[in-house]
Order: sequence, then structure tokens, then C-alpha cells
Amino acid sequence: MMKKRLILAILLTITAAFLFGHKPIFDDLFHGDFESALVIQEPQVSQITYHEFTDEEPVFWITFLGEKDEEIQLVLNVPYREKFSTMEVYMALFRQVSDDLDAAWDRLVTVEFPFESPPNHQMVRLYSGLYEREFFHEPFSNTDSWFVLRQRFTPSERGVYSVAVWPEQAFLPGGKIGFSIGVLERFTPFDLFKLPQWIEGIRQFHAE
Repeated sequence: MMKKRLILAILLTITAAFLFGHKPIFDDLFHGDFESALVIQEPQVSQITYHEFTDEEPVFWITFLGEKDEEIQLVLNVPYREKFSTMEVYMALFRQVSDDLDAAWDRLVTVEFPFESPPNHQMVRLYSGLYEREFFHEPFSNTDSWFVLRQRFTPSERGVYSVAVWPEQAFLPGGKIGFSIGVLERFTPFDLFKLPQWIEGIRQFHAE
């Protein structure tokens, strides 16, 4: 009987993985500056975190360790709501000076940072308005989003990356952003017990 339950739990988790896609990261701590960036482990694994821009946290910072020759995917999404239909965001990718970000990038922009740029870091700056907006329905939580920016890159060497995301002024405060990273789906049977909490958190983020 226990074996059957374990098999069922594994099957349900596998099913959830295909439906869910990203493993959510919920974190209520302050991530409004470079020093307080949210650390994402295993950036090759498909994960997503959420942020609402406020006067106290007008910029959302994330950091992760990129491995040489292991592709990284970065995606920004906003809730599928009328008030976010014209929301655009900026994203800056930083790493300590190296040759890693010298390759040509599409859709680069020149924009003033609403913060002090980290010293001795190389950077690229991206703008969601130069990407095609894509509708996405997430069936497990029954929520809808727009993908507003999707960018892939492959580190040419191992190194720590930092990402800053901030909205156009019209959506500060009150703008919402989902930041997802990675392409590999990796779930465990223990994640099954987290699904109700995950679904509640995702629905809350997408609510008005």
C-alpha cells in the first residue's frame, strides 16, 4: 500500500511538473539593491520568483552563478490584466569585468539607471518594449500572463551574475513582475506537498 502511494505521489509530481513548468520561489525579504539581491541556486533549473514594485523597492535585484557553456534563459512576465497591458520594464545584467558579455546582444538600449551601478562590472541593458509580447496560460494555477522579455545566453566562463529589473515610471509603485530563469524541469516527490501553497501564492500575485 505504501509503495502504491509513493508511486502515485511521484506520478502526480511528474504531472505537476509538466503543468507547472517553473518551480516558484516566494521570498518576502528586501531585494531592492545590489547587496541584498535574491540568490537563485541552480539557475539552469526552471524557477520563477515574483515582485511588486514599491517606493521602498523600486528595483528588483537577483543574483546567480552561471556555469561555463551552460545556457541560461531569463524571462520577464506581467499579469494578464488591463492595467498592465502597456507596462514595460528594463533589465540590466551585470558581472565582474570579463570578456563574457562582449558578444553581440539584440534589443540593447541606453538608459539611465535609477541606482548606482556596481563598480568594476560589465553590463548589458535590455528593454521589454523591443520584444514581442506573448500570452501565456498556466493551467495548474489557472492564471494568465504576458511574457514581455525573453533572453537566452551562454556564459563563456564561470561567474556570478546580477540582474536588476525596474519598470517605467508610470508603473511605480504598483507594477508587478515575474522573473523566471532556467530551462530544466526538476521536481521531487516532496514538492507535491508544496503545491497548494505555490498555487495560492501564484494566484495572489496575478490578482488585481
